[in-house]
Amino acid sequence: MIGIAGAAQPDRYDLVILGSGSTAFAAAIRASELGKRGVMTESRILGGICVNRGGVPSKNLIGAADALHTMRHLRYPSVEPVDPRLDFAALIRQKDGLIAARLAMTSITPSSSIDGR
Repeated sequence: MIGIAGAAQPDRYDLVILGSGSTAFAAAIRASELGKRGVMTESRILGGICVNRGGVPSKNLIGAADALHTMRHLRYPSVEPVDPRLDFAALIRQKDGLIAARLAMTSITPSSSIDGR
């Protein structure tokens, strides 16, 4: 890193983590446990694919579909199935809330990079 005379010293880190997916979070947590200071970079959306578009939202939507299927196709002949109404917009809001809650569970918050991007 090249210093500029009279400029404030840039932050120093023990670890630079590229990306912000589940592996990046694991690395940040481990660095913290070891008393190290780390910085996470992300060019897209905080949390990576798993949290935002992959496993977390997919499992949430699949779980809702499974609940609907179970209520409509009961295994017990003595129990009458029901046909529940799906409010898809509410399901998507619930999924988005789950993602926001997952990100809020960390102490990591989005911020601008050094070059302002």
